[in-house]
Amino acid sequence: MNMLSVSLLLIIPNVVFGDNVVVSTVNVGIDPHGVGVNSQTHMIYVPNFYSNSVTVIDGIHDTVIKNITVGFQPLDASVNPNTNKVYVTNANSKSVSVIDGVSNTIINSITVGNSPTGIAVDPDTNTIYVANGFSNNISIINGTSDTVIATVNVGKGPTGIAVDSKTHIVYVANSLSNSVTVIDRTANNYTDIPVGSYPVGIAVDSDTKMVYVANIMGNVSVINSSTNRVITDVVVGKYPVGIGIDPGPHLVYVANYDSIVLPMIGTVSIINETSNQVIGNVTVGNNPLGIGIDVSAHKIYVTNTRSNSVSVISGTSAVPEFSSLSILITIAVLFSFVVASHTIFRWRGNLSVK
Repeated sequence: MNMLSVSLLLIIPNVVFGDNVVVSTVNVGIDPHGVGVNSQTHMIYVPNFYSNSVTVIDGIHDTVIKNITVGFQPLDASVNPNTNKVYVTNANSKSVSVIDGVSNTIINSITVGNSPTGIAVDPDTNTIYVANGFSNNISIINGTSDTVIATVNVGKGPTGIAVDSKTHIVYVANSLSNSVTVIDRTANNYTDIPVGSYPVGIAVDSDTKMVYVANIMGNVSVINSSTNRVITDVVVGKYPVGIGIDPGPHLVYVANYDSIVLPMIGTVSIINETSNQVIGNVTVGNNPLGIGIDVSAHKIYVTNTRSNSVSVISGTSAVPEFSSLSILITIAVLFSFVVASHTIFRWRGNLSVK
């Protein structure tokens, strides 16, 4: 590489790309499942299925600050950052526990359908959507009154649920129908989209208008939300379940459970939304299941069900940063290049004269 090449490389802004490696492991309760994240307060909420509790993690220091007793066998959590309320599905209580994010105490319990699993919050409308796995429907909760205001039938075995924060359209992964139900409440329109085998996890990128669906039998279906059609399938690790998107760099994180029977070290696959290809895999704990992302800190929280822990991955920030040191080095190298070029030019000139 010549000096000009080095100079040009140094002129390019120092774009910070996280290593996408595990930087911390936090011990939680027994059999952690979903993850709820408040990206404003950097608080992480982890339901522990067999502990009947939610572990609260301080995301700044990645340390446990409290364990909250909730309903029977909690599965998933979602946060409204505008109201600082945390909603937790309790699979065998047919309920949703409401936690005040300031005091981290239970302030309400809402009765929903049979075996509530996935949950999603639309912050702008202050509406909460709950997938009831054994009722084949979703419960819609008003976040102001914390009461169920509607029930909508979907496919069989609804598990994962996500909402587009811009269009307010809801997407439900139906594990036993191999489909995604699209609910547009404004237009009173409902659509079913065929996807892969046993879809459980689902996430939406409002900016790219893409919906990513984790199908347990081995791939991720990518849906274009403008056409409501699958445009491609991405092969990831074994038994993909949880899924989340960091909208800044447009990266999709997929938890690969790896083994249904045995405790085994699992991985998280990283998909680049531009190419819809896997660009890396991160090794985490035993049988990872849930994915939660602090989008402001670009940190990914992964629940390891058989390790009773949460792996913290340092993600990717695409914000250009110019350091004063790199600028000084660039100037110095450019100056050296100019001097060297001038010297070589004179030397060649002298040779030609001789």
